[in-house]
Amino acid sequence: MAEEGKHTIYDSSLTWEENKCVMRQRWESQDWPSNLTWTERRLFVDVMEQIGVENQQKKREKQERARTIKKNLLKHHFFWERLKTVWLNLYPDERVHILQLLQNEEWTDSTLARVRQIIENAQFFAGMSEKVGAREKMQKLSSEELDLILDLPDEAIWDELLDLYRKMK
Repeated sequence: MAEEGKHTIYDSSLTWEENKCVMRQRWESQDWPSNLTWTERRLFVDVMEQIGVENQQKKREKQERARTIKKNLLKHHFFWERLKTVWLNLYPDERVHILQLLQNEEWTDSTLARVRQIIENAQFFAGMSEKVGAREKMQKLSSEELDLILDLPDEAIWDELLDLYRKMK
């Protein structure tokens, strides 16, 4: 019979990869035994290397998304400036849609046409409200929208967006 605290993670009936999955689940749930055997320590090193590789991959993906966003915005800077002027008048689902476009796509002509249509609609209704003497209602920040803003890999962009909401108060 094994000593207390020994062989609590490694299971010889499982493959090395299956044991790595078990080890990772234990690591993520912080459910650790008091001590590890030599085999479990080796397994732990493999899991930590795998986590390190995954973190590096996520970092590269985030940097690539940031480059894509910057390229889109620099190429179409006038859209960004125009968009900021009507941002708070857009419906939350429209802003969420634009934030998703910012993160996920190269801006093509069809993407630009969709964004232009959203901007022009918002400007039209803001102009109509102004003509009749009504004040356009500012749309509050939704939680989904906040998550997308905070997930933008370019801090300068999310600073600009959050500043717009601060001005709303």
